[in-house]
Formats: sequence, C-alpha cells, structure tokens
Amino acid sequence: MWKFVTLILILGSSKIITAQSHNHEHTHEDFHIGFGITESYSTSHNEFKPGIHLHLIKNIGHSDKWKIGLGYEYLKGEEKHNSFYLPVGLQVSERFVFSLAPGIVFTKHSGVSESLLSGHVEGLYEFELGKMHLGPLLGLGFNKHEIHIGLGLHAGIGF
Repeated sequence: MWKFVTLILILGSSKIITAQSHNHEHTHEDFHIGFGITESYSTSHNEFKPGIHLHLIKNIGHSDKWKIGLGYEYLKGEEKHNSFYLPVGLQVSERFVFSLAPGIVFTKHSGVSESLLSGHVEGLYEFELGKMHLGPLLGLGFNKHEIHIGLGLHAGIGF
C-alpha cells in the first residue's frame, strides 16, 4: 500500500508545484467527495491495520469555512471494523481542514458482532489540483474498546 502512496505523491508533485505557482483566488465547491487510504495503529490490539475512508461533505450556508457530511471507515484486521460517522469540519486555513465526527462502529471479535458509539478526529492538508485535491491525513478513532491512530493519503474532488 505504501508503494502506491509514494507513487501517487511523486506523480502528483509536479502538478502540485504547477498548481501552487499559478495560485489565484481560492474557492471551494459546494460538495466534496473524498477517499483516503491509511495505515492505522490500534493501541488496544498493539497492531497496524490498513484502512480506507470515504466521505461526502457539503459546505454549510454561503461560507466554505464550515462543512458537514457522511463518512465511512473500514479497517482490515482480525476484528472487522466498519464505522459510519457524521463529520463536522472547519476549514482552519486555505489548505488545512479539521473535523470531528460522532458515529457508530460495527465490530466482530471472536465471532461476536457488536455495535458501539464511536468518534473520529481528523486533520487534512490539501494541495489543490483544479477541482481535485490531494494531501496527507492524520486521524484518531475511538470507542469504548479501542483507539486507533492513522496516517495516510487523502484525495478528493469538489462538485
């Protein structure tokens, strides 16, 4: 997975530099769909797990500063982890987005399925490529049994 992330970063770097050197007024589209790949460390299981994140976000009102949406996270591992959440985001600066998200996680340990309240905290740094953006993400997910910390790559497109 990390070879793929490295390849995307190398291929995208020339476009990022070009896009930044021609930077003009920065605006966001009303909606955004995003995808992330991460490597997450579970503190309760003491293991690394690959994961994916998907989300659909809408700007609130006439400002592109506040956002709200729907999200999904899957972590692969011995215990299945599927989480659905409602992210509320703040465009802290032109390139940095911070979000908090309450949700519910569906897990399966030792053959027993369980649903738990959960939360996510996430930070994204975005490099604009027209209506697309690409950049690193750092996230923290938690529920009553687990805390996981993930680092990865986020890509999205506005529409």
